[in-house]
Amino acid sequence: MTTQYPWSSERTDPRGKPIVGVDAGIKHLAVTSEGQYFENPKALRLYERKLKRLQRQFSRKVKGSCNWYKLKDKIAKLHYRITCIRKDAHHKATTAIVKGASRIGIESLNVAGMIKNHKLAKALADASLSTFLEMLKYKSDAMDVKIVEADRFYPSSKTCSACGVIDSDLSLSDRTYHCSACGHTQDRDLNAAINLRTVAEGHSETENACGDSVRPQQLGHESSNQADSTAIGEQLLLFSLS
Repeated sequence: MTTQYPWSSERTDPRGKPIVGVDAGIKHLAVTSEGQYFENPKALRLYERKLKRLQRQFSRKVKGSCNWYKLKDKIAKLHYRITCIRKDAHHKATTAIVKGASRIGIESLNVAGMIKNHKLAKALADASLSTFLEMLKYKSDAMDVKIVEADRFYPSSKTCSACGVIDSDLSLSDRTYHCSACGHTQDRDLNAAINLRTVAEGHSETENACGDSVRPQQLGHESSNQADSTAIGEQLLLFSLS
């Protein structure tokens, strides 16, 4: 499901398509700087109770019996359905974003590190953000749309898109961004998407004059993980959670 909000950018390239910032997350699969919200289907959560019931029944069956194989097939089909729902949402969102942009600004998410937070692990694995971002990248490459990744430690959610002040006290539970400096109030995800658009435009301070990434000094540093290993980690977590 896609929701369009009355927020439009006048920043376009010579081809007439806008430069777009994309904030990927859990509540919404993706939010663009143009005010477009792509809903997260939460496929695993949708079928979690049914999956648990089938697995309880499966554990009681005699291994190798006809009923054991029947339930095994049912569980496999349900896992396949969950995967298809998730992939369908990813394909629709990424195709719509790439077709409507000349350049895209995104975050460099450390999904493998984020999954270590047990309160968010299941929701993150269900959203499969690393797969979503990889899909966005290969479609952008195929359609000759440049992807600009912000530095991993760039505070896109905590930075005011109006005046640039950073709110270090902003927590994950705060869904609306309110700037104490200029009074600007906006949806948290939309605010982050606009900041990522600024990065894509080349006016952000996340890069120096040589084009090298510059991260804020007060924030820590974590080693980067390969996207393929992150995706495998998500799948293994989903399997263990189910």
